[in-house]
Amino acid sequence: MTPALGGLFVLALLSLLVSLVRARFPETLAAICIGVMSLIYIQGEGPLAALRNDTYTFLAAGGLAVSLLVLYFRSDHSALRDRFVVGCLAAFVLWVIVGGVLGIRLSDQWKVTGTYIAMLLLPFAFPYGHRFLPLYGLVAGAVYQIAVALLGGYYVPTLSGVAQLSAGIQPNILALQAAVVAVVGSVIVVSRPWLGFRWWLGVLLFALGSVAIVLTVSRSGMVALAAAIGVLLLMNTRLELAILGGLAVAFAAVALIADVFRVTAFTDWFVRGDVASLSTLTGRTEIWALALSMVEERPVVGWGFAALYRHDYSGGRFLDLVEGTNAHNVWLQAVVETGVIGMMTLAGVLWGAIRVARVTAPSADKTLLYPLLALLILNSLVSAGFATIGFATFLFGAVISAASWRPEPVDLSTVIKRVDVGTA
Repeated sequence: MTPALGGLFVLALLSLLVSLVRARFPETLAAICIGVMSLIYIQGEGPLAALRNDTYTFLAAGGLAVSLLVLYFRSDHSALRDRFVVGCLAAFVLWVIVGGVLGIRLSDQWKVTGTYIAMLLLPFAFPYGHRFLPLYGLVAGAVYQIAVALLGGYYVPTLSGVAQLSAGIQPNILALQAAVVAVVGSVIVVSRPWLGFRWWLGVLLFALGSVAIVLTVSRSGMVALAAAIGVLLLMNTRLELAILGGLAVAFAAVALIADVFRVTAFTDWFVRGDVASLSTLTGRTEIWALALSMVEERPVVGWGFAALYRHDYSGGRFLDLVEGTNAHNVWLQAVVETGVIGMMTLAGVLWGAIRVARVTAPSADKTLLYPLLALLILNSLVSAGFATIGFATFLFGAVISAASWRPEPVDLSTVIKRVDVGTA
């Protein structure tokens, strides 16, 4: 067992011991299991590669199943999920299966498809009273992944020689994890008493996430985080958030000045040694053009889910021509693999959750959900994100699940009768 992996289990054990003292064992166990599962499916050949093991997957899934069963009987059942969101999600999953029947020919591809569906639906197993537990677990896992990367000094070189923080996973995935940590930290800052323990925890999370994003040299991650913080600024005018926003503006100003005056260090860091690639968004526009040509061939049902995930899943049609394993855009990824119908039902899930959150979510929930929804939307434009297996799918499921609850309608006639007999 590597030191990094050993540290993970020590932290998990301490968390469980603390939860036993506070009588919140099922909640803590569920969050830990979600966090571990989110780490399992993003690991490459890094310090946490040992997590890619069937035993760890089985233990995490088993622990989660037990904790969910306990939570179901202990939870608040005073809310229902929005029918439109559930309907679109069910339609998307069904269409993924239909597209698979028509386009998938390999058993391994079905395993990838099943894993994706499980990731997407897992947060919907959490009851209303624990709707944010999946998100908390993802944040805990992301903090651990970032800490391992920073403390271990795990970097990969770019063309310009500038090192990207990696820890054996794709820098853009690590940047998304960092952005989520920073956003959650910002929300804690604006919702807790100034200079209190949790306020300082929020500042720490914001700083950790922001530093990690800069070190990943992920330009798309920085833009997504800026958009999320911008949404939070529009929703809240507290001094602490204004300070955070001012720091972000100051960073942008420094970047602009450095670019105008051709400061070599910044230019090398920002362009990664390849100025020409910026005109094609580091090759994304070429990939998008090829993806659109694949859509023209199978516009309705697509090529089958995960067709862009591995070389032989699409018969080499995509990966023979473009180096990489995705379309670098959620909506193109979805339309290539699941067709126009699949893409539209997935968009319906997102739109429905935004609509429900706007109308029915408490203000405190909106403060957390809106920035994360903005983060997901921006990330979806330059990454396959929640249209393929990975951290983004867990995050999408967690945010959509938390945003799609509606309070159960109150029967006014029953209330009036209770008042009449003096039982209200």
